Amino acid sequence: MSWITVPMPAGDDGLDRPCDMASIYVPPSGCTHNGLTKAEIVKHIQDSVRQKHDKGHTMILMGDINIDTTQQSPEASQWTAFLSSINME
Repeated sequence: MSWITVPMPAGDDGLDRPCDMASIYVPPSGCTHNGLTKAEIVKHIQDSVRQKHDKGHTMILMGDINIDTTQQSPEASQWTAFLSSINME
């Protein structure tokens, strides 16, 4: 996961609002080269995104999470619930 902060023009209130963009990748299954499981990687991503959200940062997330949110599954339900909890859908 990598974050890039892009300066954005000031809004009507005259305040600059930088945008944090993240490139994310969750492998389809199994462990990664550093031994993390898919669940551990998802938790790391969600913890990082939640920290940015709790600080009021504007964010754009891009990438491949390898979770089919169009199908009913525990992974899909957990991911969509997380996004809803931070007002992202």
